[in-house]
Amino acid sequence: MFKKLVGAVLAGVLAVQAAQAEERSVLGAGYLLVNDTLGDGYDRWRTGSAVFSLAYGPEWDGAAPEALGSLLEFRLGGEIIAPMSLRTQRSWDRRYASSVAFGVHNHIQRGWLEASLGAAVVAIGPQTNLDEIQGFIHRNAEAPLPSQQVLDAQIPNAWRLRGVAEFGTTVDFGDSARLRPFVELRGGDETLARVGFDFTLGSYGRADLLARDSVTGHRYSVVRAQTPGVSLIVGADAAKVADSIYLPEVGGLERTDVRTRLRAGVNWTGKKHSIFYGVSWLGKEFEAQPEEQLIGAINFTYRF
Repeated sequence: MFKKLVGAVLAGVLAVQAAQAEERSVLGAGYLLVNDTLGDGYDRWRTGSAVFSLAYGPEWDGAAPEALGSLLEFRLGGEIIAPMSLRTQRSWDRRYASSVAFGVHNHIQRGWLEASLGAAVVAIGPQTNLDEIQGFIHRNAEAPLPSQQVLDAQIPNAWRLRGVAEFGTTVDFGDSARLRPFVELRGGDETLARVGFDFTLGSYGRADLLARDSVTGHRYSVVRAQTPGVSLIVGADAAKVADSIYLPEVGGLERTDVRTRLRAGVNWTGKKHSIFYGVSWLGKEFEAQPEEQLIGAINFTYRF
């Protein structure tokens, strides 16, 4: 599995280097760590994920370029989804699933329109080895381990191509408040259409390249302007879901047609440091899910 991902990474890097290599460079990097222990404290459903991004393109001037293919964001992410209990696989509950994805996203801005167009290769199932990594972490933290019953029922090995397109626009309300409505279309391992908004009070993201985390909906900085200050970020969205490999409708399991998310975060940026903490309220993803969940996200950066 990892050989295929490494091959995809190298192919993408070589393709970028071959095109206008003298005009491009690495512009920045960003990440977001997500875990439900940072939210409601439980270990279930959308339990943990991480995403890392690297931006490559022409000199950054605070906005994405107009040309397609000019500014590329390479993104590597992994996620673990779990049933309500890691010890017992109940017939009505969702199954354990893990995934690793590598993708390339093209960011452009033409007038008021901001767009991100991406494609990714997604590896799913035990081949990712994320179940073993979770077991190692839980064993050392003396936390519950996934039982063999849960692991035997997990979503099996599969490969999917993922396509993602997001379109948005930013509306300024003075120097410190911004509203950004957006729409998103996603297909592959999950197929859905989403509409939502992000509202920022403060300087966070004003001249940054931001990428959206697929689990929480939070946007994280990949290229930073490093403008000092404290910012509050809130947002919400709703998605119409057509299909999901992580929620096969077998054994009476039924997906919800609409998923909702609410989120809020605080970001502090100093001269060299920045810290972000956010929470996301995730609505039910399948009909038998007994309640919603709250997950947390963190990011810490230091500029040398």
